[in-house]
Amino acid sequence: MRLLPKSRYQLVIETALLLAIVATFAVLWQRRRGLTAAALAKPSPGIPAAERSPVRIVPAASAANAARTAKIMQRSMSPSYARTFNDLYDNPGSNPLHLNDGQIEALQDCCNQLHLERMELEARLAKTETVEGGGVFIEIPPYPDEGRILKQEFIASLVQQFGEALAGEIQEQYLRKIELDNEELGARPQQILASPDPDNPGRLKVVYSSSWPDSGNRITRTSSLGAYDYREFGALGALFPKP
Repeated sequence: MRLLPKSRYQLVIETALLLAIVATFAVLWQRRRGLTAAALAKPSPGIPAAERSPVRIVPAASAANAARTAKIMQRSMSPSYARTFNDLYDNPGSNPLHLNDGQIEALQDCCNQLHLERMELEARLAKTETVEGGGVFIEIPPYPDEGRILKQEFIASLVQQFGEALAGEIQEQYLRKIELDNEELGARPQQILASPDPDNPGRLKVVYSSSWPDSGNRITRTSSLGAYDYREFGALGALFPKP
């Protein structure tokens, strides 16, 4: 047996060890890769392989934006009285109190309840008269006393939801707008003429009119409504003719 010089012998040993280490790592890596692929391919309990979908990781920010968009779309499909504070969601500049989403939702609930109660009251007070062409003329007299009660109950609901301090700030900032959205809570007489819309079969032409007796000023609005839009008038919609 021929002996190699010591230096060459050490070089061979070191090279062999290095190759063995590389080979070992290669085998371990291949084995781990195979186990990982098998785990991913393993069927989930109770779910056939053909029905499984690839896992999709949705960033938290994208999920939050999607939820916010869904809420805004839901509000856009609500009646106009329920969209009173939509601008607060989309334009922070019009939210001077910096109400958060939960507080805005609570404020909207209070406003919706005020609107529904006002419509029920006006439906009880309304005087109706059938007019030519299948229409209905509705007169709603002023109701300042009942209107003050509605206002007091609304303010009480704000205090219950937000506490006296924040409820006071909300009144200072928004109460006048809320009163205007509710036709000033019976401060003036109102008239509504609802009749089949000759230009839009299946819809009603609704002419709303209100006046200030002392000044002679009058406001008038005309709209064409489908049956789905009657909810704008709450209980008053039950007095409308069928289109």
